[in-house]
Amino acid sequence: MAGNGVNGFRRESKVLHAWACLLLLAGSVQALTFSLNKNSFYKGEEMLVTGTASGLVTVSAASGEKQVFERKIPLDPDSNAFRFTRQVSMLDPKGSWDVQVSDLNSSERREVIVNPTRESEFLVLTFLSPSQGAYARTSSVGMAVRVTDAGKAVTDGIVHAWDAAGAKIRLNNNGDGTYSTTYKIPPAARAGRWNLKVTAIRESMPEEIGGENSVDLEVVETPLLVDVLEPRVEEFEVGKAISLKLKLSYPDGGTVTNASVVVTANYQLLSLKGEGLGIYSARFVPEVSEEELVEIRVEAKDAAGNSGQKRLNLKPSGYWMHVVKENAVFYFFPLLFIFYILLLTVKEIRFFLGRTGLRGKKQQLLLLKKKLQEDFYAKNVVSKQTYDLRNAELNTELNEVRAKLDLIEQKGG
Repeated sequence: MAGNGVNGFRRESKVLHAWACLLLLAGSVQALTFSLNKNSFYKGEEMLVTGTASGLVTVSAASGEKQVFERKIPLDPDSNAFRFTRQVSMLDPKGSWDVQVSDLNSSERREVIVNPTRESEFLVLTFLSPSQGAYARTSSVGMAVRVTDAGKAVTDGIVHAWDAAGAKIRLNNNGDGTYSTTYKIPPAARAGRWNLKVTAIRESMPEEIGGENSVDLEVVETPLLVDVLEPRVEEFEVGKAISLKLKLSYPDGGTVTNASVVVTANYQLLSLKGEGLGIYSARFVPEVSEEELVEIRVEAKDAAGNSGQKRLNLKPSGYWMHVVKENAVFYFFPLLFIFYILLLTVKEIRFFLGRTGLRGKKQQLLLLKKKLQEDFYAKNVVSKQTYDLRNAELNTELNEVRAKLDLIEQKGG
């Protein structure tokens, strides 16, 4: 009984110890909270973000798709509190911002408004390019603005723009009051409206005056180009396998990766093998009839929805030779037998016709000889010389016919 009491006490102690550890662990995890010093700011004012969290804190802000800033803030080890200050710059975009704070476990966000000031719009930014319109993914967009202050060119400016993905770009100073760069729209850029915004300040007067402007563009899908590497000719031999090799690329020459490619040959779905670098291959034997073209259709689409198509017609050759090879047992040998029978039949017909003709000629010669004898002996209408000459000719022809008949009879027998 005493032993059972000791064991029970030990079990209860372990349970209490486990609960104590859980409570300590829960106490060490600080729920994320934060606050802002105000909900509406003017350019040039200070933004203050304070709160408590667990682990490293990230404070960021975005204006729509445009990333304004992102900072990593360490916590006070004793209070798990953090504090972050940042001046709203003349180079920041005006409008609605989402301020987000995140730690290891969660994230919170607040919406604030950033308002322009008279000074933040002193500089006049005029777009030289691009103009409003649609621009395809993978195409290059020239960004160029002219910056003036009271009508005079600003040659000491800092000009920022935001690309289609919301990343900040600094434009190059051309030294004449114009600022420019070339931006290539990524193949996976979000399709739709792109508000291209530019902001500027003067290096000689930082954060004293600024300027801002924007132009609305549209990002549209770009076509996928399908190049046929194999076959190199548009003709194939019936019954033999066709090697098909395709290469997918973007109009700028970039490689297409992670594409969905469907290839059919006369509605026969082909199994493709990806070889990397946008190359896909297949090997197949098409089923065709005489003079039937093999239509190969290729439909490709990448992960961003860009698509492309290709059609290729292949002409068959050697169809009947293929039929003979494939069906020799069923067709060729029976046809050969029929041909043999026909040959025998023709031979018999020729034998019959030849023998009949010679017999007829023999009978005709005998009749001519009989008439010659009547004319000489009975009627005495031909001379002895004529009779002998004509009789010799008839005997010669008769002997030739008899010899031919004997030969035919021997072969026929």
